[in-house]
Amino acid sequence: MVFGFIWTMLVNPGNDSPHSSHNKNTRTSYFGSNVYDKVPASLRWMSLMYFLVATIGALLVRSKSKEKKKAKSTQKISSIVQQKEFWLMFFNFYFLFAPYSFIFTNCKSIGLTKIKNDHFFAYLGSAGFFSACIARLIWGYLVDKYGWRKIALFSCIIQTLVCASIYYVIEFEELYAIWVLVEFIFGSGTYLILMMGCSALYPKDDWVVSYCGIGMTLIVATLYGIQLSITPIIGYGFTFIILVICVINSFVLTYLTPNAAPNEKQDVFLISLTYQLLKIFLLLNQQFVWCVMPSFIIPCFTPKKARFFISLPNLLNLINYHINIMEHEETVETSASGASETYPSQVGSVKKGGYCVLRGHPVKVMEIATAKVGKHGSAKAKITGIDVFTGNKYEEIHPTAHNIDIPNITRIDYTLCDIARDGFVSLMDEEGNTKEDLRLPDDEEGAKIRSLFEAGQTVSVTVMKAMGQERIMAGKEI
Repeated sequence: MVFGFIWTMLVNPGNDSPHSSHNKNTRTSYFGSNVYDKVPASLRWMSLMYFLVATIGALLVRSKSKEKKKAKSTQKISSIVQQKEFWLMFFNFYFLFAPYSFIFTNCKSIGLTKIKNDHFFAYLGSAGFFSACIARLIWGYLVDKYGWRKIALFSCIIQTLVCASIYYVIEFEELYAIWVLVEFIFGSGTYLILMMGCSALYPKDDWVVSYCGIGMTLIVATLYGIQLSITPIIGYGFTFIILVICVINSFVLTYLTPNAAPNEKQDVFLISLTYQLLKIFLLLNQQFVWCVMPSFIIPCFTPKKARFFISLPNLLNLINYHINIMEHEETVETSASGASETYPSQVGSVKKGGYCVLRGHPVKVMEIATAKVGKHGSAKAKITGIDVFTGNKYEEIHPTAHNIDIPNITRIDYTLCDIARDGFVSLMDEEGNTKEDLRLPDDEEGAKIRSLFEAGQTVSVTVMKAMGQERIMAGKEI
């Protein structure tokens, strides 16, 4: 915020206008010797200032006497990279950081092609950094209140509008300043928003954000390559179109990414909708590759280098093929799991101590009273049961010859990893997969489990699952 302004005042105190050189599609600006001659001395002064500020900052940093206990990591990188949520966040870092990175590094060089006022860009840069600092505080508050996905989607919409229109306001100082400040405000929160998104997806594995952030590093290299080799050919107008496509890609990826750790079962409709949106996303990218690259990009490369771009449509076709297979397999699997939650059985075969469904709830049968055969020729049974999850009592009367639903009840043993303050627990199965959507029961069994865990014992808990519900039923020391 300060150093850019000081640098401009050191090398160009007289606000000399830059000279321009025209290319086929772009126009570059450069300063004369009266500015460049001041660069070496200015670099020495700036280096000294950086050193002093860094030294003061290092002296002011104090380490706490008591180290905060770090949460135990629950997953390995080998399992993380196999999850679609990781790659959605990875490419989100890649695409969403593109407009801010490009405008942040090139707002002055782009603006100088039309606005011959070096001091204007010094003031604009300082105002932009100041706005970004304030905006980051606001972004943190908004993400805590509304969730990272809503804020990221809103940021994508604004940045799309900025990238689509900034090229047409370069000639006007006031409008160009507003557009750049808006991008500084919305783009500066990109890393913060996505970092909090990673924390929501992987609450016990904060290190995942460093791997997702590699995408942010890759987009900086990509933009440098575009600016160096492609922008001089296609111009800044088409470069901003590429940035618009990047932000649209980020919008779709954000929409497809869950707001928190995906532990709850999704229905078939939502899964199908997600895959359809992903296929549309790939189709739009494929059309861009087919329509834009042959006309503007591929002719600029040698045949060897052009092979990569020519192979992109085939690569997108291959990805689309695998998505169709994944969609079919996951939809069938989800449908099958939903259909197998219950199975029919005759009322007369239900026994005390068994399980059935009463009023839509899985219950353990506590009592069965059978009436004699009446004038209509069928005996009736009054079944009383206790909900296996809530303990509520339910009763129903059924003819003994009719069918009643029996729940499919499964029990899985997990290792207890942690107990949060709000009562939610972190569990791990035998394959190393974690589960964090269950709360410790408020009963004697829950108190027993908590006491064993707080005593430092390794605790195994049994989770019962039936009809889409789960509950910790028992715990024991291993």
